[in-house]
Amino acid sequence: MIQLLEQHLRGHWSLLDPATPPPSSVHWLKLGMEEYPEKESALLLLAFPAHGRWPLAVAKVARDPEGNAWLEGEGEQLRRLGQVLPEALARRVPRLLHQGRINDCAFLLMTALPGEVELHNTWGARGAGGRGARLQAALDWALDLAAALPSAPLQPAAWLGTEALAAFWEDAIQVGWDAALRQQLEARLEPHWQTHWPAGCAHGDYFPGNVLFRGRALSGVVDWTLATERAPIFLDVLTYECSFAVQAARRGRLPEWREIRAVHDLAPLRTARLRLQSQGIDLGLGRPERFFTLLALHRTARRAGRRPMGLAFARILQAELAGR
Repeated sequence: MIQLLEQHLRGHWSLLDPATPPPSSVHWLKLGMEEYPEKESALLLLAFPAHGRWPLAVAKVARDPEGNAWLEGEGEQLRRLGQVLPEALARRVPRLLHQGRINDCAFLLMTALPGEVELHNTWGARGAGGRGARLQAALDWALDLAAALPSAPLQPAAWLGTEALAAFWEDAIQVGWDAALRQQLEARLEPHWQTHWPAGCAHGDYFPGNVLFRGRALSGVVDWTLATERAPIFLDVLTYECSFAVQAARRGRLPEWREIRAVHDLAPLRTARLRLQSQGIDLGLGRPERFFTLLALHRTARRAGRRPMGLAFARILQAELAGR
């Protein structure tokens, strides 16, 4: 596997570092930042030139053929985005160098982006308040991405489908939902299934762990497995906001309303909501846009085999629905 990756890496070296010849040796580092939840998850490898401090390329390799569709879909997304995005946005997206299969397992080889990950969502609203410039940069970029590739208006019914609720109830029961709470959510959603929302491109997994920074500026966005060119324009903004509640929810604790509101009131999120208001979108607490987005995030987690994350979104939705 490594030999084949190095062969493709050298074949595309002029795109990575045109000023130097390909190195005689390449060092590979496997990242293992979290447990691999299911067979669909991929191995992540960083390629360093000899004596280099920073990676020049990234390889993602399916651990099992069941994960091929995810990786191959990401490769097509990266290829497409590199062709259609404005340069200011495209240079923040990894450039696809090569994709193929090794022993019937899909792989991608792409450029490595500079920057550092900052998990300010794990600090809570108080800790993240001192990172306002980075939060603002991340939210602005997400909105610029949606605006760059607009699509026809989208209805929640077409976006989610009726099966999203059925899958959600299975997990909601596990975290303490009762019949009354279910009826309350259905009543809140019922008038809005046919609402038309502005739509555009979305990353689809826009958590701080997938956003890179250099100083106060956003330098890259990685992991485009769940990207789509047709989603509500607020999907990534709400995903980013909801990430602040995920830590508590994954540990089995219902996020407190004061915690949700404190994040909601952060200045960068207020600014993002103002931008969306000009297009008729209200992301205030208790709005149906938020409930539908949490259903969508739950559905995505289930499809990716991340059941604990799906349960977390059920807990967050419960806390938002209670609204106290």
